[in-house]
Amino acid sequence: YKKLNFKLTSDDYVKKQLNKTAMLSYLMYENGNVTIDGITPKERFGKIFKNETLYVSHSVGKSLISYITGHAICKGYISGINHKLNDWPVLENTLYYDQPIINLLNMASGDQKYVDTMMGLINSKRWVNNVSIKSVMKKELKNSIRGDLKYNYSNLDTNIVASYVLYKMGNKEFKKLVKEILVDKAGIEHNVSLFKKNGSSISYSYYASRYDFLRISIAMLEDWNNNTCEGQYLKSLYENKVDRKRFLK
Repeated sequence: YKKLNFKLTSDDYVKKQLNKTAMLSYLMYENGNVTIDGITPKERFGKIFKNETLYVSHSVGKSLISYITGHAICKGYISGINHKLNDWPVLENTLYYDQPIINLLNMASGDQKYVDTMMGLINSKRWVNNVSIKSVMKKELKNSIRGDLKYNYSNLDTNIVASYVLYKMGNKEFKKLVKEILVDKAGIEHNVSLFKKNGSSISYSYYASRYDFLRISIAMLEDWNNNTCEGQYLKSLYENKVDRKRFLK
């Protein structure tokens, strides 16, 4: 696994938060070194959360799915961020069909009448992370009509992107790609777990150790700084980002 460089400094505020709040881990990375490394003390949550513990990503997982998508683009499975989602039968007769993938990466797919950040799927109240994309498209999104392409924070957009990449690559090549990213490039030390549903859908959330979260972040940073194909993809996302308060034309 990839060794991390440490040039540690002390931060009294971080120590206080780790001792008084529910904060479990704090890592600061600067100029190639870990400069602050704090973990919840044993007398608080340290009996449960350790360096090797797998912490849930929550929405940070959306960044990993986007990063995987960038690698799929660089390998030629997807033409680019303007690639149209018009070759996956699961999305036919839904608002997502024929949209450029950047809309979903930006969470501006026009699905605000059907998907709510807190409620999940508005009509059925089903939670999008617990069901397959095929099921959602068939039950809640069938014959759906695209709304204004405005920012709508949604787990569903990211799950669609992840599952579409899986569809385009196939199970074997997708697993190979994820291994290349996490093991060969990021250099993870412990297992990282992604979740599939019904063999064809992927949820954005994943589990990794605290240092492996950092290793994945460093891999992204190095791609950005070295202007690799994946780094250019990340920069194209930044250049095409959506203002959360502005409607797209």
